[in-house]
Amino acid sequence: MDPRQRGIAHVNIFWCLVPIVLFFGAVGYAYVKHTEADENKVAMLAAKVKEGHANKVRVERENQLDSLTETLGNPGAYSAPMVAIANYTPPNQWTTVKKLRDVFAEFKLAMAIPGSLNKLDDVLGAARQTLTAKNDSVGTLAKSVADVRGQRDAAQRSVTDTQNTLNAKIGELEGNVQAEQRRIDSTIATQSRETQDLRDKVTTANAARETAIKDSQAKLAAKAVELRNLHAAAQRRADLVKLINSPDEADGVVTGSSPTTGFAWIGIGAKDGVKGGMTFRFLEPVKGGTFKAKGHGVVIEVKHDQAKVKVTSLLNDKNPIVRNDIVTNELFTPGLSRNVYLLGRFSTPLSKPEIKKILEKMGHTVLAKMSPSVDLVVVGRENVGEEVTPLAETDAYKQAAGWDIEIAPLYKIRDYLKL
Repeated sequence: MDPRQRGIAHVNIFWCLVPIVLFFGAVGYAYVKHTEADENKVAMLAAKVKEGHANKVRVERENQLDSLTETLGNPGAYSAPMVAIANYTPPNQWTTVKKLRDVFAEFKLAMAIPGSLNKLDDVLGAARQTLTAKNDSVGTLAKSVADVRGQRDAAQRSVTDTQNTLNAKIGELEGNVQAEQRRIDSTIATQSRETQDLRDKVTTANAARETAIKDSQAKLAAKAVELRNLHAAAQRRADLVKLINSPDEADGVVTGSSPTTGFAWIGIGAKDGVKGGMTFRFLEPVKGGTFKAKGHGVVIEVKHDQAKVKVTSLLNDKNPIVRNDIVTNELFTPGLSRNVYLLGRFSTPLSKPEIKKILEKMGHTVLAKMSPSVDLVVVGRENVGEEVTPLAETDAYKQAAGWDIEIAPLYKIRDYLKL
């Protein structure tokens, strides 16, 4: 480039004006901002002054509200403002208008003050008038009470006078009563001595009578026990068929027989208490309503209402067992069980345990002690020893005889003690 074309003189003037304009713009902007900052400082100072004044006013208002609350009471929470205020919490430590109105309402109701009065001065004025009227009523009542007390005092004086008069009369009467009482006491003492003598005699007589009554009662009780036992034995004898049947009392009838096989069927079975192994005696009816022995048999099969008997012996082989012959067992009664008592000494093979087992299998009960409930006493052999009481003289034997209990010696029923 030509040196003459160098320097600002050769630059376009537009580019020279741009920096100048920017400079003055920056100076103007800085002046405006500085002015705004000064105004903001002034506004901040004014706001701080206003805020300080508002805080003083708020503190003063709070002090005033504290004083009112201390006087009026009824603090509570205030409701939220209608228009929401940011960062504002309703107070809850000062007197609330609602609670105060409720107190006024209760006070007005208690004092009968019209509900239209709501201001404190009006309510207090009405209450003052009510209290004045109450005081007037109290004064009237006090005067009435004073009048009544005067009347009471006068009546009390009259009562006192009357009481004194009555006391004098009562004293006189009490003197008379005491004299009469002394006379009565003397009479009672005399009569008491006489009465005591009579009581002693009556007591002695009663003691003798009680002794006689007790002796009589003991004798009557013993007699009653004896009679009850006799009655129980007699009743049992009347109600039950005797265990030891006579030969003409059939226990069952032969319903069928086979002389060839030696078997017979009888019309009693398990329902009647028949057990396998029982021994029966066969009888045939003869003229005159009596029976004649034909032989013996042993039950070998038992069904519900019949039993099969094997003929073990015949008195006459030409007179076999036939239909309508009867069977009997002196230890068996169809459908009935008996209480048995074993008295005396029993030896093998028919020892006392063995007899007890056989009788229980036949449906009977063997009792350990003699009592009126015993139906049969089986008498064994006499006990051995030097000072042994004969069986016929034992208490059990005598009781059985006295109670009319059937007594059977062992040899009489030995043939039936087989199972």
